Amino acid sequence: MNELFNFFNNTDAEQFIHPIVKGCIIHFMIGYIHPFVDGNGRTARALFYWYLLKNGYWLTEYLSISRLIIKSKTQYAQAFIYSEIDGNDLTYFIQYKIKIMQLAYDSLKEYIQKKKKRKETTN
Repeated sequence: MNELFNFFNNTDAEQFIHPIVKGCIIHFMIGYIHPFVDGNGRTARALFYWYLLKNGYWLTEYLSISRLIIKSKTQYAQAFIYSEIDGNDLTYFIQYKIKIMQLAYDSLKEYIQKKKKRKETTN
């Protein structure tokens, strides 16, 4: 766990990893290390949200990523498994998470458009 803490607290510009990718790695590592008897998934998602918010990705606060992960549990599990069996190549998991983030962003845009339309029709 100390290595994970050092990883996400590292701000060395020469070892730059994009914050979204780094957040995905943090999420994966909590699931992989599995430090708790219960709540590893919730903790991993919370740390993912926290890391992105900490790095200025304020819109993350409004994205319902957990809801989409629950709807695609099989793909979520496969992203972990593929990463683990392919020499811990996290590409599978990162691609999955970015896809989920895009879906969450699209869902948020759709929600905002519906609210705008509703407000326009009531005025």
